[in-house]
Amino acid sequence: MHLDLTPDQELLRETFESLLSAESGADRVRGAESNGFDPKLWAQLAELGTFGLRVPEAAGGTGMGLLEAVLIAEQAGRHLASGPLVEAVVACGGLASLASEAARSVLARGIQGEVVVFAPRPADAGRVLVAGGAVARVVVGLDGDALVACEQECAPPRTGDIGTGAFA
Repeated sequence: MHLDLTPDQELLRETFESLLSAESGADRVRGAESNGFDPKLWAQLAELGTFGLRVPEAAGGTGMGLLEAVLIAEQAGRHLASGPLVEAVVACGGLASLASEAARSVLARGIQGEVVVFAPRPADAGRVLVAGGAVARVVVGLDGDALVACEQECAPPRTGDIGTGAFA
């Protein structure tokens, strides 16, 4: 059994280690302390295609696997990346499995760097803590059996059904 990283995986790990060591230092992390979000770092992550990591190429992503996502998450944790990186990767990966136009629209926005996160508990559970929810533009979650996207800019939030499916 071969357990070493491939050259492409090693390059991916090194790329994110280099970016995050340079752009997520102690001063930047402290500067993002109020809401845990660094918009400059987020834009750089979007430029690298980070949020479309688990999205098939045909849907606008890079089509990488779970191991590649873990390699990036490891570097994000190691360098205290300020932003809901893992949550955005999960949300975009899940949206890619849905066929609706609304899901494709939210997915495209997430891949481009709009903050889209996934709420892991159904809305009918009462108040739900959503990692990255304070800075998210869109929160994707369950409302009964429907998968919905809630736009944070609205008061009250505008919620729209985006399809059915399972997040993997």
